[in-house]
Amino acid sequence: MVPFICDFFFNSNGMELDFLRALGSQPWICSFDNVGDSSSLPTLESESITESIGTYRNGAAAESEALVYQRIRTLEDQHFYNIPPQNNEGEYANLVRSHFDQALSVHHYLEIWDKEYQELTFLEQKGEIQNQLHQLMLSEQRIDHIMELSPYSDVRKEAYHFLQDKLEPLSSLEHSFQRDLMEGCLGSFMQQLNEGGRESDFYGEFYRHFTDEEFRRGVGLPLP
Repeated sequence: MVPFICDFFFNSNGMELDFLRALGSQPWICSFDNVGDSSSLPTLESESITESIGTYRNGAAAESEALVYQRIRTLEDQHFYNIPPQNNEGEYANLVRSHFDQALSVHHYLEIWDKEYQELTFLEQKGEIQNQLHQLMLSEQRIDHIMELSPYSDVRKEAYHFLQDKLEPLSSLEHSFQRDLMEGCLGSFMQQLNEGGRESDFYGEFYRHFTDEEFRRGVGLPLP
């Protein structure tokens, strides 16, 4: 069902608002198996409601918070294009830490945690999709010819922009149903790449974008 939902959403014209309203209450989720385990999240126990934020972060949340910074370092080490968007080493971790430091209470801290944890997971997923597109394109038999004809010189960079354009309608994630849509669509894209590889609709769309197929057909230029 998720691929249909994503195709409907991204190919509709002027129907996004009605679609979002209709889907807002549907609890479907699709996620990766290789991202962080949500069981590492610190839970809001009844006794922690009155606990000071400092005590909570130094105690129950300390290990989980450390794991977030570890995942950020791992993400940075992958050298994805613009993922995380804070490109200098440690910059993204410092940003996340500053958000945690703004917490006024344990409950507020966990609200911030949920947002940061999900944003990090989305970045990891986007990085994996970028990597898949990059590897599939570079393994094309006629990659030298493709690079000669393509208006783009950096496959990884263009994979980033291609995915960002696909997800642009979901750029605002304040609402939970939009986060569910983001999670579902990222999961659908990765599933297509994992199961279909170069034969998947998602990669085919990226290939046509990277080779500028529509333009070349329109003006009668040769295709790769």
